[in-house]
Amino acid sequence: MADNYNVDLGQTLQTLMVSTQLLLDERRNSGPQTMVKVPPPPCFCGERNATMVDGWLRSVERYFEFTRLNDDRKVDYAVTLLRDGADVWWRRLETKGEDTVVWEEFKALFRLGFRPVNAHEEARDLLANLRQTDTVRSYVNAFHDVELLLPTVTDDEFKDRFIRGLQPAVRAHVLKEMPKTKDAAEVLALSYEHSMKIAHEVVYCDPRPPQQTNGYYGPQPMDLDYAAVRRTSRPNHYQHQRQQPQQPQQQQQKQHGWRRNNKDIRCYACDKLGHYVKD
Repeated sequence: MADNYNVDLGQTLQTLMVSTQLLLDERRNSGPQTMVKVPPPPCFCGERNATMVDGWLRSVERYFEFTRLNDDRKVDYAVTLLRDGADVWWRRLETKGEDTVVWEEFKALFRLGFRPVNAHEEARDLLANLRQTDTVRSYVNAFHDVELLLPTVTDDEFKDRFIRGLQPAVRAHVLKEMPKTKDAAEVLALSYEHSMKIAHEVVYCDPRPPQQTNGYYGPQPMDLDYAAVRRTSRPNHYQHQRQQPQQPQQQQQKQHGWRRNNKDIRCYACDKLGHYVKD
């Protein structure tokens, strides 16, 4: 009796240990996922734009994958995100009895209701007319937006359109390297833009340190050179006066209309005032 009790107790303990280990393994595998809080997808208000329609569906599907929502609850959750025109669209389906659909059918009806009929043709026109008017980065971002609207276009055609839309200098650089894919062409264009930006900064950056005056505000070398040039190119006024022949004192006095008083004249022969001996 005691032996049977011990055997049953041992089996019970072993089963309990196995169950505990399985529970720990399950928590270990699912723990990081349950601790992360995923923000809900944005609401959709009925915008008839292909990019917004496809983007909203992708955000809802990513939420489903992370939360592991059952298939029979996906449509019920998605319709809670519909607002304004989108909510009116769903109510019309309810009145017609077309609301009992699965998720894949809902996506098809949703695209048919809000994605423009000529969305493919409009995207083709955008791709044909897309040109680089600003930086390469902004052109790449705009090109990616158009790419999402044309899932059936080949990479070779995307590469050709991308290169044709680049500015001439960037296009010449990319064509010289002969990229094999559109992504490779993007890398070449972005690297060229970056290298030209660095070259522009080097050219317009003055590497010389600022000159220190040390408190001296006298003539600079350029000022002295300029003064020397002026001395050699312009005659000196005082030097010109010295080079002129000296005129007799009496002649200078007559030219200036000035005569001395006779009583101030002293004769050099008798040393008396008022006269002088003429030659």
